[in-house]
Amino acid sequence: MKRLLPLLGFVFLVFGTLSAQVKTDRCGTITLLKAALAKDPTLAARMANNEALLKQAISNKKVMPTGTTTADTLLIPVVFHIVLSDPTVVSDANIQAQMDTLNKDYAGLNGDSSKIPGWFKPLFGHSTIRFALAKRTPANKPTTGIIRKVSTGESFTTDDRVKSSSTGGDDPWNTSEYLNIWLCPLSGGLLGYSQIPGMSILPGVVVEYRSLPGVTEEYPYNIYNEGKTLTHEVGHFFNLYHIWGDDDGACTGTDYVDDTPNQGNSTSGTYTGVHFDNCSVDSPGIMYQNYMDYTDDDGMEMFTLDQVTRMEAAAMTFRASLLTSLGAKSLATQDYDASVSTINQPGNRLCGSSVMPVVTITNYGLKPLTSLMITASVDGGQAMVANWTGNVATLDSFQLKLGPLTAALTEGAHQLVIYTSKPDGQTDEALANDTLTQQIIYTTPVSAPFAEGFEEAEFPATGWDILNPDGDITWTRTTLAASSGTHSARILNYSNINVDTKDYLRLPQVTIGHVDSAWMTFKVAYGMGTVSAAQFGYDTLEVMASTDCGATYTSLYKKWGTYLSTTTASVSGSYVPEAPDWRKDSVDLSRYIGQGPVMLAFVSTNEHINNLYLDDVNIYTDTVSASVRDKGIVITPNPTTGPLTISFYSAVTDLKGIGVYDIAGKQVAKVAGSTTPNTRYTIDLSSLAPGIYVVKVVTASKTVVKEIVKIK
Repeated sequence: MKRLLPLLGFVFLVFGTLSAQVKTDRCGTITLLKAALAKDPTLAARMANNEALLKQAISNKKVMPTGTTTADTLLIPVVFHIVLSDPTVVSDANIQAQMDTLNKDYAGLNGDSSKIPGWFKPLFGHSTIRFALAKRTPANKPTTGIIRKVSTGESFTTDDRVKSSSTGGDDPWNTSEYLNIWLCPLSGGLLGYSQIPGMSILPGVVVEYRSLPGVTEEYPYNIYNEGKTLTHEVGHFFNLYHIWGDDDGACTGTDYVDDTPNQGNSTSGTYTGVHFDNCSVDSPGIMYQNYMDYTDDDGMEMFTLDQVTRMEAAAMTFRASLLTSLGAKSLATQDYDASVSTINQPGNRLCGSSVMPVVTITNYGLKPLTSLMITASVDGGQAMVANWTGNVATLDSFQLKLGPLTAALTEGAHQLVIYTSKPDGQTDEALANDTLTQQIIYTTPVSAPFAEGFEEAEFPATGWDILNPDGDITWTRTTLAASSGTHSARILNYSNINVDTKDYLRLPQVTIGHVDSAWMTFKVAYGMGTVSAAQFGYDTLEVMASTDCGATYTSLYKKWGTYLSTTTASVSGSYVPEAPDWRKDSVDLSRYIGQGPVMLAFVSTNEHINNLYLDDVNIYTDTVSASVRDKGIVITPNPTTGPLTISFYSAVTDLKGIGVYDIAGKQVAKVAGSTTPNTRYTIDLSSLAPGIYVVKVVTASKTVVKEIVKIK
C-alpha cells in the first residue's frame, strides 16, 4: 500500500492519527516511534533520509530477477534472552520451533502458505534472510544462543527495562553482531515491539514469551501461539511498516510497499475469502494474510515480493554488520589455532615508563594447546619473546603476564603489538586472529594546582585522552559556546542515537601533595529540553577517579536530568548554552592528598536527550595557617573593612549556620547551614556601620563565638 508522500513530512502523515489505535495495539513499535518523534524534532528528517537511502538500494536491487533480489543467503545470528521468574518454562524445543517458524516464514516455505488465495499467490515473496542461533558469545566462548535470566516475575512494557540487568532484564550481546530477542511477560495485551532502523532505542526485538509455539494454550494466547509475533516484529527490524499504514482508516497512510493493497485499519481475528474495508472496496480486497497485519496467527501466511525486496535492502543498508558477524559460526575448525584474544594491560593510558603486558590467550584449535610463542614490541622496537608451556583444552583461555618491554618511551602516543606463533610447535592454521594492536598514551603526572580551558588547538589537550568504546559520537572541542575564552568541550547527545553509551574525557594524572584541602571545579552547561517519557533515560555526567591507571574507578560526582540541567528555559533542538547557563560545580579531592597520582575523568552517559558542555576545569589546593591548625576555626581579618573569611582546618560537613550579630543581639548577616564539605566561608560586611560585632559559628559538634571589629 503506497501513497505519494513528501519525504520530510512522511512520518507525520503516517502517524498523525495513531492515538485511537494504541488502546488495543498488539505491537508497540509504532507507538514507540511516535514517542521518539515527539521527543526528537530531528528524527523525522533522519528517517526520511533513511527512506531515501533505502529507495536507492531497492532501485539497485530490482535490476535482479523479481523475488530473488540477492543470490546469497543473508544469515542473521540470533541470541534469545528468556527473562522469567522460571525461565525453564520456555524450553530449548520451544526456541527451536520458533526458529523453524521464523526461517520458514522468511523463506516462504511455511506449510500454511497453501492457504494464500489465488489472487494474492503471484505476490508471494521468498526472502533470502535466514536466522541461526549463535554458536559463539561476544567473548568467543561456545554458546547455544539461549540465555535464561531469573526475574522477579513482573511483566514488562515498551520502556526497554527488559534489555538491562540493572532494571530486572538481561543485558544485550553486541547489537551490531547479534539480533537480540528478549522473551518475557508483557503487560496490557502487548505481544511485542521492535524498532524501525533509525529509531533511537536499543536494537533488538521483545516478544511475549507465550507467543512461541508450544509454550501455552491459555486464552488469549492460544490464538497467538504459532510464532508469528516474532515474524511480525522482525519485519519491523528490517524496515517494514504495518500494512494499513497506521492512519486509523484515513486511507492516506503508507507502508512504503507498492504491492500491498490499501487498507483502512488492522485486522482482528481471521477471515476467509475476499474481505473489503473502507480503503479497499473492490476485489481482491485487503491482504489480511500478511505478516505485517494483526490477524490471528493461523491466518498469517505471507510477505509480498516488494516487502521481501525492502527487507533485504534494509538488511544490507542498515543491518549490514549482522551479515558479516561470526556469531553463528562454530569456533574450533582447525587443529592448531591460538589467538591473543585480549590485551588486558596496559589500557589506553600508560601510567609508568615500563610496559608489562597482560594478555588473554585462547585455544581455538581442535588439539590441546601445550606450547606457544608470544612476541611483543612497542613502536616496532626490540621485541620481547615469551615461550609458554602448559595444557589448555579447545576453546579455553588463560591469562599470561609478559616481562617488561625495553622501550625508551617519550610522552605521547605509542603502538603496542602482540602476536602468537608456533602453537604446539606447528604452523598456526588461522593467522587472522594471531595479532592484536593497542594504542597507548604515555604521560608523566602533573602536580596540582592545574587548569584547562580548552583554548589550545590540540584536543584533547596534552596529557588528556578520550575513551570512546562504541567508536561513535564523543567529546570534541567547540567554538559555539564557552564560559570563558572562545572554546569549550562538548558531547552531542542530541544527535547520538546509540543510547547507554559512555564516553570518557580523562585528565592527566595529577599528584596532590601534602596540603590541607584539594578541590576540582569546572563549568558545566546542559539543557535538557522537553522529555516526554522516562523510558528513554536521562543523560548523565559523572566525575570518576582512578588510582590504578584506569583499571577501576570511584564515582565522586553524578548528576542527570533536571539535576544536571543548568537552564530552566525551554530548550528546542540542539542545545547551545547562553552565557547565564553556565554553572560552576565542584568535587572534593581531599581523599587523594598525599596518595600518589590520581586519574580523573568526566564520563558522559548518552540517552539521546541533549548536548553537554564543559569548560574551565581547575584543580586547586589550599594550605591553612598554623593558627587554623591549632584552633580548628579562624575568622579573618580582624578588624575588617568588609570581607570576612571563616576558615576550618578540616572540611566541615555539619555546619548548622554562621550568624553575625550587632551589640544589641540583632542578626545582621548569616550563612545557611550545609552538609557539603567545605573549608572556607565568606561574608561581606561592607554595608554595615563601623563597630563591634559578634560572629557565631555553629556545627553539630561545637559552637565558636568571636568578636570582630568593622572599620571603614
